[in-house]
Amino acid sequence: LFVSFEESAPELTANLKSVNLAFGPQEESGRLVLHSGRAIEKGLEDHLITIADRVAQEAPQLLVLDPVSALMDMGTTSQVKMLMIRFITLVKGMGTTLVLTELLPDGSEDVSDLAISSLVDTWIRLRQVESNGELNRLINVIKARGSRTSNQVKEFTITDHGIGVEDAYIGEG
Repeated sequence: LFVSFEESAPELTANLKSVNLAFGPQEESGRLVLHSGRAIEKGLEDHLITIADRVAQEAPQLLVLDPVSALMDMGTTSQVKMLMIRFITLVKGMGTTLVLTELLPDGSEDVSDLAISSLVDTWIRLRQVESNGELNRLINVIKARGSRTSNQVKEFTITDHGIGVEDAYIGEG
């Protein structure tokens, strides 16, 4: 179950198709359900109740909420945090793997206002760095509870052939 708070299902499908990621076959087979609901369409609790009902109905192995930062417009940071803590606990109790994306504002120094990282098992950071006239996209694992991880920061690229992760550059500079 993929829940988008910012893009409609057709927008999401078209945007991912442009980088060679096709949702169509998974949707047609029933292996993927897309649910869109812009954050401003409902109240915060209504959104989470609707999603919890969909999780109970669909019993997905994986639930993606993209991005949870869109919910910040629906209440105070404290309200969103408390609801997300309850929601995460509920979904984990149902045995569903939960993936949350969060857009952090420029200058946030990778610090989330929600401060719920202690509840997650794995934290993957994506960021953009401007250097030598290039804007590079970087990926690294900050935390993976119970798993060994690399300490390397790798560059990833998005092309019309898909998403690629480049080998890490090890050396000076």
